[in-house]
Amino acid sequence: MKTNDVEADAKALTFSAKGSATDPCSRAWRLGITVRSRRRGRRRQRRNAVRLGTKWPRRWDPIPSTAWERSGKNDVWAVGSRYDGVDDRPLAEHFDGQQWTIVPTPIPGTGGAYLRGVGGSSSADVWAVGYQTTQTGVQKTLIEHYDGAAWSIVPSPNPASFASYLSTLVAVASNDVWAAGYYLGSNNYRTLVEHWDGNSWTIVPTPNVGDGPNALNGIAAAGPGDIWAAGYQSIASGSPSSTLILHFDGTTWNVVPSPNPGQPSSLAAVVATSDGLIWAAGFYYDGTQGKTLLLRGDESGFTALPGEDYSGEGNVLLGSPPPGPAISGLPVTITRAGPLIIRA
Repeated sequence: MKTNDVEADAKALTFSAKGSATDPCSRAWRLGITVRSRRRGRRRQRRNAVRLGTKWPRRWDPIPSTAWERSGKNDVWAVGSRYDGVDDRPLAEHFDGQQWTIVPTPIPGTGGAYLRGVGGSSSADVWAVGYQTTQTGVQKTLIEHYDGAAWSIVPSPNPASFASYLSTLVAVASNDVWAAGYYLGSNNYRTLVEHWDGNSWTIVPTPNVGDGPNALNGIAAAGPGDIWAAGYQSIASGSPSSTLILHFDGTTWNVVPSPNPGQPSSLAAVVATSDGLIWAAGFYYDGTQGKTLLLRGDESGFTALPGEDYSGEGNVLLGSPPPGPAISGLPVTITRAGPLIIRA
């Protein structure tokens, strides 16, 4: 599909980074999909959206934002899932500077298994997170590790829940890796964060806002003991979602105030830049249409910045670049095309 194909039902939307002046090749890769709604009087179609209908949803279920990782221009990973004719299986692909190739990943069981986030501290220390469905129908966290030669499954904890999911991951060092997602509590989704200390994964307590659904879709590291996560929260069941940003100060996770230009509002990705600022991306509904949402801030709070939108259509930002030396600015790029991988 050509990038100027304005008739495409799905358009790739990328939240990308400029290459640095000293290393123009150290640019980020981004995989992301957003959707367009058809004109009134015709059926509305949303591709890769989890809710269908004629009205903008009160919230969107979490969408992966870190399904790729690069440690260099010749070392890029992307993860997801594939269907083998029986069920969905984990999928990992690697770019060596010339081409993408499938790298075998272990299958945890007979049920479906999905990888939703990937990150690493080096080419021989890559992690992927997601979830699996057991024979009893319980959905559990799934974590796999690549040691430079092969992928293997690493045991990961689960809350007391029938459904636990990991959506995103960031590696600070080989003994300091963070994963975030959500799990089903007694009534609604609750935030979930897990940490790798070099020996095992453990659940780290995180706050929730109100009694409604809370979920984390993106995670980023400004440094050791300085971790950020973003997603959405609802004060009560059935109420519109609002943005949610959490910060780990080395001891505890805390909620950081974040604005909501409209409701629902939700964040899908977060990134820490070298200037000490934190950026988050997502969407909000202004009463007429869905619009892109860009937040910038720090521990004291966040402010919303103007984005660029297609008039009369649903606009959503789903991804951001992982931390790296190339990240000096965060322009928004909207490309009229179908699902694809774009190099900024």
